[in-house]
Amino acid sequence: DAPMRRAAKIDDKIQTAIVKALRDLGCSVVSTAAVGNGFPDLIVARGAWKGLDHHPARTVLLEVKNPDMPPSKKRLNDKQIAFLASWKGECYRVESVFEAVSIMFGPEKAARVCDEISREQ
Repeated sequence: DAPMRRAAKIDDKIQTAIVKALRDLGCSVVSTAAVGNGFPDLIVARGAWKGLDHHPARTVLLEVKNPDMPPSKKRLNDKQIAFLASWKGECYRVESVFEAVSIMFGPEKAARVCDEISREQ
């Protein structure tokens, strides 16, 4: 039981950092981790941007996995696989702020965000 609680706390820490970074960039983020039945952990939406840094509006689902867990613990479970097989939209598995921000804004912006986060720590 204790290892599961510890893993959940680590997962929460990772998810919290991802949510903060995406919200700081103007995304709407809803945690859906309690929904269960294979539904991913986060719904993330970004509005359309104009100008040099143009991005169209976009909504994705993110399944957050703990990067410190062994590969066997990071695999999608049967319910998650079934959900993804039926889902028509975008859904990604992420293990870091960099991966989540890259999905929403590209790797260059993700690198800048991660640089800023490490300078703040």
